[in-house]
Amino acid sequence: MRAEKGAALLAEEILSEAKREADRIIREARRESETILGSAKITAKERRLQITRETESEGARMRDQILAEGRMRARREFLQKREQLIEQGLQEIRRALQKYVSSAEYSKYLLKLAERTCKELGSDKVVLRANKRDTKILEKKLDEISKKTGKEVSLGKPISAIGGIRAETPDGLIVADETLDSLLRREQERLRVEIAKALFEGA
Repeated sequence: MRAEKGAALLAEEILSEAKREADRIIREARRESETILGSAKITAKERRLQITRETESEGARMRDQILAEGRMRARREFLQKREQLIEQGLQEIRRALQKYVSSAEYSKYLLKLAERTCKELGSDKVVLRANKRDTKILEKKLDEISKKTGKEVSLGKPISAIGGIRAETPDGLIVADETLDSLLRREQERLRVEIAKALFEGA
């Protein structure tokens, strides 16, 4: 009977010890689980913050890129429009010249231009060339031009030009191009600057 009682007490003690050990293991497991979960929460939060920072950084980069591209596109469009407007300005000047060559004032200008160019050419013989309309005007005044310049002046084949003249030596080695077309070409860059100033100064 004592042996049975002793065995029972021993068994009870072993069970009690086992229960305590089991309780300890469960507590430690819970603590470990909470630690792991807590760490996982912190890691997840840090990851969310990292993702947020990366997203904001990428968003800012994309925004800057889009703005830069927009500015470049706007500048290209502005320059294209600016070029169009400058070209329109030059076309207006050409149209004004075409209108001018039909005036009585232009006929006087043409004769003075012919006299001056003949004097400056540096040759006793000068061949004047102009468009068909201006050739007819010069033909009527050829003797007068010769007398005023002291040169032997003749007319060459008509040329394609808005107006003005081209003076040459008979051998064609010396040429003075005083056509309005040539004048416009020589002055084109200056005119472009002036047109741009008029259109965009203060813009």
